[in-house]
Amino acid sequence: MDGVDLACCDLAWDGHNWDYKILAAETFPYDDELLLKLEHACKWSREEIDELDLELGNYYAGLLNDFHQKKKLQPDFIASHGHTILHDPGRGITLQAPKQKAYKLLYRDPDGKTHALGEIQVPEK
Repeated sequence: MDGVDLACCDLAWDGHNWDYKILAAETFPYDDELLLKLEHACKWSREEIDELDLELGNYYAGLLNDFHQKKKLQPDFIASHGHTILHDPGRGITLQAPKQKAYKLLYRDPDGKTHALGEIQVPEK
């Protein structure tokens, strides 16, 4: 659990296979405070996890904004698997953070337009 890995990739489908090219990638280490929270969150109450969920959503949105601005990127899609807080497949339990509601945080594209992360769509070509 070292940090957040971000990558901007060019994906292409030729009708049979996917091809990809990594345009930019960077790892952002978690600071000590956030790392401690993530390590102990599996023992927290639902309310504490919900607070962490929003904090992590804000953190990810900030990283995305900075990464895309620094690399001068304008993605068509943003996808994330989040961070696993709870995982017990034998009992059918898993929890990724941030959940969808945390992704309603604003993302700023390079043109200065803001979007809710769950609402970014492919522009018409």
